[in-house]
Amino acid sequence: MAATKQERELRRELVRRILTDEKTGPMKNQKALTELLESLGIPAPQASVSRDLREVGAVWVEGHYEIPAWSDDGENPLQKVLGFITRARLVADHFIFIATQRGAGRIVADAVEACLSKDILGTQADDKSVLVLTKDKDHQALVWDRLEDYFNPADEEQEPPPANGEPAAPRDET
Repeated sequence: MAATKQERELRRELVRRILTDEKTGPMKNQKALTELLESLGIPAPQASVSRDLREVGAVWVEGHYEIPAWSDDGENPLQKVLGFITRARLVADHFIFIATQRGAGRIVADAVEACLSKDILGTQADDKSVLVLTKDKDHQALVWDRLEDYFNPADEEQEPPPANGEPAAPRDET
């Protein structure tokens, strides 16, 4: 019998909690997740769990499932999702294309918007890519330069770029 909408939402919320709970440890495969859900009394056919993983934005990272996210802890959101970006390139005069790991496109788009909203018109994201829209070629170059600072930091000791194009705090040179 097919699960009701309420049962699907409950199962997806449990999947989200399991994947973000450090106590359960990393979920190395769908079978382990299915067995854990069933041990909690939640019927979980493998096909349903596969859809649930996709719906909650889970990504396969280094041998386990994880939900890419950042907390509002004052750290730079884009810095936290760099590991989900596989490549980036300039496209035409107004766009930047960013390829991501499967399932991470939307979270990377959210991070780009959080950090660069003053310099972009917006983003368009799908499961594994982000298209950053800029006003013109000059804004494209500005945003690309800022992204390059994230992708290729000049020095390990250097602070990451500030979020949202804010000026960097002056350094004490004494």
